[in-house]
Amino acid sequence: MRLLFIINPASGANNKNWESIVRDWFGGKEHVLAFHTIDTSTDNEPAILQQIKDFAPERIVAAGGDGTIKMMAGLLKQEHITTPLAILPTGSANGMATELGIPSNINDALELVVSGDARPLDLVCVNGEWCIHLSDMGWNATILRHFEQIPQRGMLGYARALFKMIGTRIYMPLTIRADGRLLQRKALMIVVANAARYGTGAVINPQGKPDDGLFELVIVRRMAFRELISMMITRKPFDPSAIEIISCRNAKIEAKKAYPFQVDGEYLGKQKRISAEIHPASVMVVRP
Repeated sequence: MRLLFIINPASGANNKNWESIVRDWFGGKEHVLAFHTIDTSTDNEPAILQQIKDFAPERIVAAGGDGTIKMMAGLLKQEHITTPLAILPTGSANGMATELGIPSNINDALELVVSGDARPLDLVCVNGEWCIHLSDMGWNATILRHFEQIPQRGMLGYARALFKMIGTRIYMPLTIRADGRLLQRKALMIVVANAARYGTGAVINPQGKPDDGLFELVIVRRMAFRELISMMITRKPFDPSAIEIISCRNAKIEAKKAYPFQVDGEYLGKQKRISAEIHPASVMVVRP
């Protein structure tokens, strides 16, 4: 099998040589490997597309976190490339990999790269960005903004960012249009969810499936700090009395003013409006 590995060396809290680890694992096996290391200071897409054209891989492997998976899934969708996407979870939280049942053990994940089945996965176009996992505006995006200002990566860095939010509660007045329904809500945050849980393990959308042709709007009306910590440890869902979930195919959200906004773990500044549309079966993804 011809395998092209797209490696993001900036993902995660450890500075491992992933190309060397992958080459060692495949040593003696009858597979042909190629590698592209992402340079975060430049646009990688032209070089990746050229390598896909020249190498003609049978599977493309995204080695990184949710942002790396998002980039590759969006690129394959945008360029109408049907080559299956496999995942090597090397990020800080690896939310989408966890969602899809990708093993966190790298040896097991590499075995799945070559032996797993490729099945279709939905993407959501959110404000012109391809989203494979979760986007949100408000409280969590504010935590992510703090996280990006902290030099420490991984879950410890996220915990430090989270503690900056103790006592902070900003409620957003929202006008929501979802598949023709008009709603007025006030929320701590609103999530465009193509999946069930965050990378921390907190279950935000218990009914979420990334391949059902729908996404959910999760309106979080309130959340105690101690409850969030408990959910991260126990992996229990949010208090159902504190959230409202709306399944839909299209949605437009407008706030009174701009609030922090993120897509698949990438902080994208403050936004006043969110537009979301489901694109069913957009990319083939290798999973158990």
